[in-house]
Amino acid sequence: MKTSKEKASDIVRITVSIPRSYAELMDMLVDQKFYHSRSEVVQTALRELLMREAGLNGESIVRLRKNAVSIDSKFLSE
Repeated sequence: MKTSKEKASDIVRITVSIPRSYAELMDMLVDQKFYHSRSEVVQTALRELLMREAGLNGESIVRLRKNAVSIDSKFLSE
């Protein structure tokens, strides 16, 4: 099981601009306890988009993540 420090290192912070109405709807979902935070709403929506658009399932996403890490490691060692 990963420690909280290891989990935090898997998270990348990005900034996006969205219509105010999207933010208001996200806040409603959080206020109604469907999600814990706006971040969780965005993560869920992005995961579903990636699965739909790329035809990925959970295992494929994990495999892609592992490949990306090995590519990053190879690039950094050169």
